Amino acid sequence: MLKVFLDTNVFIVSLEDLQSNSNLVVRAAISNRFLPVVSQQVLEEIKGYVARNYSSDVANKYLYQVKNIPLLNTVPTEKIVPAMDSFAGLVTDKDDLPHVTACILEDCNVFVTIDRKLTQMKAKQKIRFASPKQFVELLGMRSINTSQDE
Repeated sequence: MLKVFLDTNVFIVSLEDLQSNSNLVVRAAISNRFLPVVSQQVLEEIKGYVARNYSSDVANKYLYQVKNIPLLNTVPTEKIVPAMDSFAGLVTDKDDLPHVTACILEDCNVFVTIDRKLTQMKAKQKIRFASPKQFVELLGMRSINTSQDE
């Protein structure tokens, strides 16, 4: 079974657009189509974004749903931080470093993200990146034509 790192933006788009490839990715995770992996930082980013743009109540409820995705592996910060220096040269945006580090530490097969800038960094030498649409198609599912999460 594929082990897949899911970036924060996949969860945000999934929440905001139920007719998106990101939503299909999250639903596939819930259906055990792959082994989802996130970093503790992804969870913190989700909570912060949703609290700022909706409410802390909505943020807590959504985070509860995300944390209860079957088979979800959350990589703790304590595991990521000591290894980050080893992978610092792979990214130009330090905010991406914990996610890239977690993906590599957990030996993920794919990193699903909408962040095109991240997919062009040196990290692509060690990580297979896919957009939500590409990943949906990799799973053999029918993707949705959308510009938001191609």
